[in-house]
Amino acid sequence: MAQFPRSAYAPLHARARSLLPRAYPSQRGWGPGWPNCQREKMVPVDAGGVRVSVRREIAELVRLLIETTELMGYDVRHPPETGGGTWGFSCRAIKGATGDQPSWHSWGLAVDINATRNPLSTRFVCNIPPPIVTLWESCGFYWGGRYTGTYDPMHLEKIGTPAHVGLDLRTAQTAYDRLAPKPEPPPPPEDTVTAEQVKTLQTMLNTLGANLVVDGAYGPATDAALKAANRTVTELIVAKSRADRLTAAADTYLTSIAQAVDAFRRVTS
Repeated sequence: MAQFPRSAYAPLHARARSLLPRAYPSQRGWGPGWPNCQREKMVPVDAGGVRVSVRREIAELVRLLIETTELMGYDVRHPPETGGGTWGFSCRAIKGATGDQPSWHSWGLAVDINATRNPLSTRFVCNIPPPIVTLWESCGFYWGGRYTGTYDPMHLEKIGTPAHVGLDLRTAQTAYDRLAPKPEPPPPPEDTVTAEQVKTLQTMLNTLGANLVVDGAYGPATDAALKAANRTVTELIVAKSRADRLTAAADTYLTSIAQAVDAFRRVTS
């Protein structure tokens, strides 16, 4: 994956800029971070072949952004080390900072992507394509590649308040939907009756009194004739059944008479 110079990245996206200043999350309604981390509010997110733990409120937002990052051609699993160098929640202070400054990770509001390829350094080294940084910033994240002095290009932190997440989630969903593969439409149903079969049916219906044009097209006239024929056949079946029952009764009656006559003859002869 190619490295990008810092000058290749667009200015801070308007959405992220609207959420400045980067006040600590504890001042924006997210509660305490390190050392009093709210572990019970963290949930795992499986996306792009990695698992990261983040704050419950941004879990779906992070999932969509990681999946969209993959769809844009950047593999969050590279290099193939344990965890892929991509992670989220960590209850700790900021690495390398003076004093006990809580890390954004301690709120579960930050994701580091491919840490070994985008290291924390005084020299800017980053292989995350600029459009992907813009994607995350458009959804309310601040990119560590914009820090001064020490760059942290792996780092993307959610800024703003919990109330801002809804709009950012809709933006992320739109970006994902635009790139996600669309399901293939179902194939059109195959014709189960050929024109020749319809012609045969029309000819048979004409022998029963229909007056159809034998053209192989199953239209309203053919459908009506078929329904009429079905009614006729049903009536014939009922009539035959009734006739069969009458014939059987007559046969029984005539047999009884014959037996009586035969018995009478034997007695009188």
